Amino acid sequence: MISIYSSIFFVVLNNFKISSSFLMTDILYTFLAFYFLYKLKKFQVTVLFKPLFYLSFFIFVSIINYIFYENSTSLLSQFRFIWGLLIFWVFYIYFHQSLIRQETLFKAYLFFCTYCSIFILLQNILFHVFKVNVFITFGEFDLIRNSMDGATSGLDSMVRSGGFFREPSWYAIFMMPAIYMLFELKDYRRLIILILGILLCTSVTGFVYLCTFLFSIAILSSSIKLKLYSILLIILMPIILYWAFLTLPFIFERLIYVFENGGGGSAETRIFEPFKHFYDNISFFGVDVTFLKDNGNVFFVNTFLYVFFSFGMVGTMVFLKLLISFKLRFIFLSISLLFAVVIEGLAGRIDFWIIVLICQFIYNQNFHNFVYNQNNN
Repeated sequence: MISIYSSIFFVVLNNFKISSSFLMTDILYTFLAFYFLYKLKKFQVTVLFKPLFYLSFFIFVSIINYIFYENSTSLLSQFRFIWGLLIFWVFYIYFHQSLIRQETLFKAYLFFCTYCSIFILLQNILFHVFKVNVFITFGEFDLIRNSMDGATSGLDSMVRSGGFFREPSWYAIFMMPAIYMLFELKDYRRLIILILGILLCTSVTGFVYLCTFLFSIAILSSSIKLKLYSILLIILMPIILYWAFLTLPFIFERLIYVFENGGGGSAETRIFEPFKHFYDNISFFGVDVTFLKDNGNVFFVNTFLYVFFSFGMVGTMVFLKLLISFKLRFIFLSISLLFAVVIEGLAGRIDFWIIVLICQFIYNQNFHNFVYNQNNN
């Protein structure tokens, strides 16, 4: 039980840097993976087929690319990606073995998401009402400065908090499966807490997720009442947003900043600039990625392009197969995960692999058995 909750709660330490190459989560999740392997007893051999295929494919491509391009920096980066993939598959096999473990994982994840959102609500109340700036920091061990660090009480109204995460987009992406899960569980009280947390974190990614979720309900819900409510909410959205802008303008400051910069800001850095190199580097199994640092010009590469440059078109399709379900009922999760990898550099962060794990178990029927049991208790 403690180990399962730890597999979720340890993501808080994703910003804890031990050295330039290692994070606290690298160590903790490696220990957890060994512990889960130790706890594994009997399991179906067939469950190993997918993990062995994915791992052997990416390891093989990494080695072949190193033989061709002799780029040791790229090889180490690819091995970090493979490390995350390995942790994911060890966790998957461990939880796949037991429905009770999967249900405990769901509960731990939703518990964490709820209290992370409550923490963001408290941060905003303390900042805007009492002029007190509270945030989580590891001091000199911070990998990257916390997004709330430096906010000036009473002067800077733009509080961009990720709660237990370093920045809002990290928080919003990690919360994304919980939006779907709480809706399916009809746990509207916790869903409202989560939505408020996403709104107050001011992440543009979070806003996109909420809009996508609302449209998915309007299109896919089997309940006529929910369809009507969601369509009505979409129609009234301009009025609601205008009222919210007049009442709580700080929520929209980040969004306004992005639009005032022509959709630039994060979008220019994370999407448009890297994609300029897309057509010049089309390959089946990856290219020499030294061009990323040519003439000292180092730029941000989102996860989609990282996989594309490192493992080629074939590697990208294999990677996306892990993220996307082709069932219409999961279109919100699939679109949201695709959106996340296009805007963020996630492959080296364990919180990404945890939400991929959660989504994998949502995609199978076991999650809906969990929903049925919870709604009928």
